[in-house]
Amino acid sequence: MTESRMLVWVPAPVREVRPLLHASGVSSAVVIPVESGTVLVPRERIGLSAAAQWVHRAVRQLGKAVVIIGWNDRASMVYPITGAVSQGWGWGGEAAVLRLMAELGDMGALKRVGLGLLSAVNGSPGRERRQTQATERIAAATGADQEIVRRHVQTYEQHLAADRFLDEIGKPDVAALVRLTDAGRFDQWRTERSMMLEWRRAYLPALLLLFVVVIVVTVTVDPHAVFAWTLTYVVAPVLILAVMLFAWRRARYRTARMPIDEVLPVLQLPEASDNQSAK
Repeated sequence: MTESRMLVWVPAPVREVRPLLHASGVSSAVVIPVESGTVLVPRERIGLSAAAQWVHRAVRQLGKAVVIIGWNDRASMVYPITGAVSQGWGWGGEAAVLRLMAELGDMGALKRVGLGLLSAVNGSPGRERRQTQATERIAAATGADQEIVRRHVQTYEQHLAADRFLDEIGKPDVAALVRLTDAGRFDQWRTERSMMLEWRRAYLPALLLLFVVVIVVTVTVDPHAVFAWTLTYVVAPVLILAVMLFAWRRARYRTARMPIDEVLPVLQLPEASDNQSAK
């Protein structure tokens, strides 16, 4: 069984992409210049939502869509990031695509349930309107022919290899890196560091302390008192969100302070087309 993999394509040269990703501080990656721009191969397990946050600054500053590609031997997905709200498309059937997304993000049971509910809200991929929207987004983000994209979007229940799709929409340089990733070409660059794990370790002690305080107040104070009600249902939720956001920003800040060559090393590959503008 093929491990779930991800890479990110940015239609801009390395010299423009690296500083923006480094400043965001969300993740680390091997940076590879290709003919059509820059490809990022994450060095740690990173979910779709975190990856979208990672490249959002680049989307905003460059004014160009960034495309996240994920795949395994059961499903594949293409997710163009065009702004604060984006929507992707997957192949291999809804269940297989949801499993792929969950594996990429190393999601627990609760998050998997939430992912399933979100998919249900989005509606069936068989709806013509949803297929049209996906076709337009993917074609606009990649510069591909809409008819070619539409033909593949309509076969969403069938498994479609990520490299085959990229080849057919005119991105053979990115497709080549998908194959190299599958072959383990970048495994030596992987790191055991996990931003999400660091984030959880940072906020869990604070949340535990807050939980204890709420329990103590609930037990010792009249539950009908305004103070107890306010602490439990107003102050506590706000503090929980504040602690989680602070911990996330702190983890990102630590990454952004690390040397850029350590976080985002550039790898020139003879297998990839040389991107003269990225030098």
